[in-house]
Amino acid sequence: MKPNFQDQQVSFQTVVKIAALWKLPDHQISMLLGLSSENQFLELKAAANAENGSEFLNEDALLRISQLLGIFKYLETLFENSDSVDTWLSSPNDNHLFNGKLPIEVMLSDYSGIERVRGYLEHQCA
Repeated sequence: MKPNFQDQQVSFQTVVKIAALWKLPDHQISMLLGLSSENQFLELKAAANAENGSEFLNEDALLRISQLLGIFKYLETLFENSDSVDTWLSSPNDNHLFNGKLPIEVMLSDYSGIERVRGYLEHQCA
């Protein structure tokens, strides 16, 4: 069942706040959400700030939001220091999963990159 407007609104706004903590520019947030352009992200941002409305996120964006919320949750579990939570994605990581790339670079490559980073963090928390 697809989330209603209010649930989509809260989820989207939460991801926007997390992206701000991660210091991600709008074009990177757009890419992480699988959007075609930064303008589409800005339109969704406006829709999410409306008092009421209809569902505005497609299934792909909802799935990506779920993955990003999971990544944030696992980072908070792994690190007591909020600075580490906020900077981990843009910090060098020598794990073979990242092939010398920053975690955010892996995530920006495609949806499977987001899944790999989330899976890695989930494994670290186990």
